[in-house]
Amino acid sequence: HELRQAGFEPDWQRVETEAEYITVLWQCTQTGQIPDVILADYSLPQFDALRALHLLREYSFDIPFIVITGTASEEVMVECMKQGADDYLLKDRLTRLGPAVINALQEKKLRDERKRAEKALESHTEQLRPLAVRLAEAEEVERQRIARDLHDQVGQNLTALGINLNIIRTQMSKEAP
Repeated sequence: HELRQAGFEPDWQRVETEAEYITVLWQCTQTGQIPDVILADYSLPQFDALRALHLLREYSFDIPFIVITGTASEEVMVECMKQGADDYLLKDRLTRLGPAVINALQEKKLRDERKRAEKALESHTEQLRPLAVRLAEAEEVERQRIARDLHDQVGQNLTALGINLNIIRTQMSKEAP
């Protein structure tokens, strides 16, 4: 009801045991049909939210994960958030469910955009690496050419100066007694 109030049309699947949950996660890896969000009751008789969150990370899924519980415990809330839960709601305050899901989905979208940007940057970096190598090689070739040109030009100028000095010395020795 709260999700519909927030504008969602939920299509959901309920699991109660760890085995069912693992089966659903495995099916997600096979079909590529990944849920938009996981809502997990903090404690079930056979299974709890922290174990579900651990398994989700083990399967390397980045799915928003919201823990819902009937008891308010700051320690439990902190532990859930440390383990990677996106939010923590009390069952008697489910009016926050819609906004919590919206927020979790927006954060997921930002993470996805950041990952895409990082991949694009990595790809561009890989494309630029050979260009940078070629640029460095071209710079080195140009440095060598300039050094050769300077060496040749300076050498020619020194030779010309030496010849001119010899001519001047010869003329001075003829003119001077």
